[in-house]
Amino acid sequence: GDYGKVASVKVNETPITNGRYFTDCDLDPGTKYYYAVTSIDSSMNESFSSIGLLVSTNPKLKTGWPKTMEFDADFSSPFACELDATYSGLEIVSLDRFGTIYAWHCDGTGYLSSDGVFARTGMRSWTSPAAADIDLDGEMEIVYMGSRTNPETTKVFVYK
Repeated sequence: GDYGKVASVKVNETPITNGRYFTDCDLDPGTKYYYAVTSIDSSMNESFSSIGLLVSTNPKLKTGWPKTMEFDADFSSPFACELDATYSGLEIVSLDRFGTIYAWHCDGTGYLSSDGVFARTGMRSWTSPAAADIDLDGEMEIVYMGSRTNPETTKVFVYK
């Protein structure tokens, strides 16, 4: 078929009868695709196609990524900073819910260990770590706040 000036190709010859969605697999990363749908009645009459929808796949992943952390990290945002001036590029720092801080070089290799573990605090966290040269010595420190769910045990950690 033809959608405006874009040629269309039917991607599934067999109608979808057991659900309300279609998953298109093995698409090229960072590519735009147009989709339009039709319906088929019980007499196998096909409708006109819907208005096309332009969608994009995710960009190609950088070599060495993604990384797996031991526990959920849904309360923390990763950030980039210069931890290792001798290594080309910035390091990526993140935190899991149980207080393990991770740091990786830009190519995905671990900053201090092969699995990326920077420090295990053993303190739960619902925040993101931060980095700054807080003592003005030219090197970044990682700042983190953790708690054992008791306000009396909430602590702020600074790692060199």
